[in-house]
This record gives sequence, structure tokens and C-alpha cells, in this order.
Amino acid sequence: MTYAYLIGSAGLMLIWVGFWVQADTARRMTMLRVSGITALTGLAEPLFLSGYWNPPSLFDLNNRIGVDIESVVFSFAAGGMVAAIYTGLRKIGRKSGRQPHCARSLQILALVFPISVFVALITTTNVNPIYVTVIALFAGVAAACACWPARIPMIMLAGFLFMGLYFVCFVTFTAVYPRYLFHVWNLSALSGVVIAGVPLEELLFALSYGLMYSSVAEYFFARISAARDHEISR
Repeated sequence: MTYAYLIGSAGLMLIWVGFWVQADTARRMTMLRVSGITALTGLAEPLFLSGYWNPPSLFDLNNRIGVDIESVVFSFAAGGMVAAIYTGLRKIGRKSGRQPHCARSLQILALVFPISVFVALITTTNVNPIYVTVIALFAGVAAACACWPARIPMIMLAGFLFMGLYFVCFVTFTAVYPRYLFHVWNLSALSGVVIAGVPLEELLFALSYGLMYSSVAEYFFARISAARDHEISR
């Protein structure tokens, strides 16, 4: 099972590449920006080790330094997948006319809000980091939806679609590695609810993650599209 996490992360990267191949320039630029941001979240892996899970990692980096390559690859791929799903919906449902939204400064505050919530909870409570993450992401989603009220249905749809894709990927992974869940996840510290081999916490994470980074994708995609339209109109 040493390479299971690496193989799973590589599988997500293949999906990322699939999205990339069929995307246009604006969607690709959005994917890269969101993936770049989410890749950094993979560096928070030390907060989750033991308390949530403890996956074997390449070169045993988890045990040696607490950070592994797999988490960065996983986070990069997952963020780009969310961006690809959201921007795909955005292009299909694009309407003429200016959509209402709040000022750019408030948009940025909304998008970084989950960080402050996460830091506040992780430093003042003993709640499992996965629940802290889910709470922080949902808080960010609420703030983002207040900034882009017209995009709420699209953000919600993208979040649920990502959760569905994540569920399929997780089920496939556990089919290949049927004992991995019980060896790696600290199930005794969680709810104990497992749906088709997928812990409830993973689904909550996927949903909150999909919703939050759809909001991030909206921020970048809107700016990239506006800049492109401006160039075309010149």
C-alpha cells in the first residue's frame, strides 16, 4: 500500500489532464490559478496526520517531515477539477448583461475568509481537523455566495457534481485497495458512517471543497473573461 496514495493522486491528475485537453484558453487559465492555490493547501497535511488519517507516502515523507508529495499533487488536481466543472457550467449557462456582485475587495475577503475560520478553530478547539476544514469551507461558501448571488445555483451544482465525481473516484480506489480505508483512516475518531466504502467525512469535504473552489473559479474566470472581451472590443 506504500504507493496507493501516489497512484490515486496520479489518477486524479489524469482526470485533470482530460479536463485540460477539452478546455479553451480562459478555462485553462482558471484551472491553473485554482490548482496553484489548492496545491498549497496540500502543505497543511501535518495537521491531519494521525488525527484524521496517516497514509504511507513516497520516501516515507509523512513520517520524516510530515509533508508528502502526494497531498500536493492531490490538491492540485482536485482544485483544477472543480474549476473545470464550474467553468464548463459557466460557459453553458452564460447570459448576456452584467451579473450583480459585490466589490472586488469584498470578493477577495470572502475567498480568504475560510483561512481565518480554519486558523481560529484549529488553534482554539480540539475538533478533528477534517470537521474544522468542512466548517471553514462552508463559511467561505456562505461569504462567497453573498458576493455572487446570481451564481449561487451554478456554484451549488458544480459543488454537487464534484462530490459525485469524487465519490466515484473514491469507490474505484477502495475497490482496488479494499483494506486501505481501515489501515489509513482513523475511523474511531470520526462518525463511523461509511457509504459504499466512503467515509461520510470525505463526502462532506468533497461537497464543501467543490462549493468553495467553484467560488474561487468564478472570481478568476470572470476576470479572465472580462479581460479577453475587452481585448476583443478594442
